[in-house]
Amino acid sequence: MAYQFLLDLEEIMPASVGITSLSVDNGSVSASMVATGKLAVADFITQIKSLPYIDSVWVPNISETTDIEGISTDVFTLSCVFVETVEEVVTDETE
Repeated sequence: MAYQFLLDLEEIMPASVGITSLSVDNGSVSASMVATGKLAVADFITQIKSLPYIDSVWVPNISETTDIEGISTDVFTLSCVFVETVEEVVTDETE
């Protein structure tokens, strides 16, 4: 599922959003990201929520920074959890 998520990210991520780090662990994803505006962040979150294998999405923090030229950038953390599949449930029960 993580592989499919990465492929889909490439398709749905706006040009104004970037990933600075990404980790996948035990069915969840955590990413540090940057964007040029909160509207870009909101649109991106909406796109991720529309993926059929995503159970929940949240942004635990977001902060705005402004460089010396006055350009604002939003830095945020994105967390999401994959939907648990029937195959994963069966595997967990047999272990």
